[in-house]
Amino acid sequence: MLAGSSTDALSGLSNRSGLLAAAPGTLTHGGWVVLVDLDRFATVNLRYGHEVGDRVLSLCGVVLESIVVPLGGVVARLGADEFAAVVPDLGAHDVDVAVAGIVERLGVVEVGPHTIALGCSVGVSHGALGVGIEELLGEADVAMYRAKRSGRGRLSHFDDAERVALGWFRDGTIGEHVDVVVRLQRSLADRAMVGAMVAPQVCGAGVHVLEGDELRLLAEIAGSRFGLLDATLAGIARSNRRVPPAGLRLWFEIASADLVASGAGDLWERLSRIGLSGTPLGVELLGSGCEDPLLLAAAVAELTEHGVHVALRVTGVGAAGLEEVARVGAQRLVVDTSVVEAVTRGDDRSARTVRAVVDTATRFDAEVIAAGVPSLGAGQLLRELGVDVAQVTLSEPWALPRPASRPA
Repeated sequence: MLAGSSTDALSGLSNRSGLLAAAPGTLTHGGWVVLVDLDRFATVNLRYGHEVGDRVLSLCGVVLESIVVPLGGVVARLGADEFAAVVPDLGAHDVDVAVAGIVERLGVVEVGPHTIALGCSVGVSHGALGVGIEELLGEADVAMYRAKRSGRGRLSHFDDAERVALGWFRDGTIGEHVDVVVRLQRSLADRAMVGAMVAPQVCGAGVHVLEGDELRLLAEIAGSRFGLLDATLAGIARSNRRVPPAGLRLWFEIASADLVASGAGDLWERLSRIGLSGTPLGVELLGSGCEDPLLLAAAVAELTEHGVHVALRVTGVGAAGLEEVARVGAQRLVVDTSVVEAVTRGDDRSARTVRAVVDTATRFDAEVIAAGVPSLGAGQLLRELGVDVAQVTLSEPWALPRPASRPA
């Protein structure tokens, strides 16, 4: 039963409101914010049912409290399979040891007769004078996305490089650091090139590469709007580079919220300004769970009328659920890099995840694309699982696609 407006009914932990109320005392002299996202919780519900899933969430709360509370910290469930903890200003080593314990104990959990491979990815942010809990949660979220992208089951700190990039957002100079990268897409059936993802990257002195959801989240922390498509077009214009169509469908990353806010017509107009209106186009939507799913579905329908294809990420952080896949009507379902890497390491659980995505795609007459495929051997493994297309990151930040008839 719900114990109060600050308590999560399922786990008995504080909810987001409760955490925000309790955190200021813990963060008085600095402190740490730890964000924990379960890696395979969606498959738990699919395989074992929601009752077992609820028990897993409750167990996770118990594990987190057993590690965090003795340190003087507080734990909350923010929603779905995401938890947060705030701990006093301990040494970085002590925090890393505690987080390593969380990662280890949530790697495999026992619920009744079930032994469940769960796993979690953790983002950590260190408090500073004048930095509020909401901003620290945002920073930890960015770090957690990086942990997911790096292969899951690990921790990542919000680091100095990301703080530098955050400063660029705040002083309005972020555009000076935007470049673009091309990721070629090949059919796994015959290795013909079928498309190319054109995406923004931010890098600079002392800053590792930031992209996709990390950029979107940094912009939110800074309180600025950073449209991923705007950034891509700015990067192309700033460097005087021209996207080489070569008959390929060109794909762009767009935040779902930006698509709804600007409208499909505005998006189409911006693409047309740089001469892409005659090129086959596609958009990969980032940031699942738009506040108004009906508006998102309407915007996608309008894009489809212009011949624009739509892709949804269905694994990893912010993955679209089955209902969203059905509502949006995407032509592509995207398996994220972390799952692809796990498959190449021979992880059977990740292979089962890919098969489930393929089954879903078949149901909705969509194709499956795997992101970050490192080699032809990995591509062959994915093809055997039913994946249609492989997306490979080029070693150079910009390169012309080769003709489809020419071997890679």
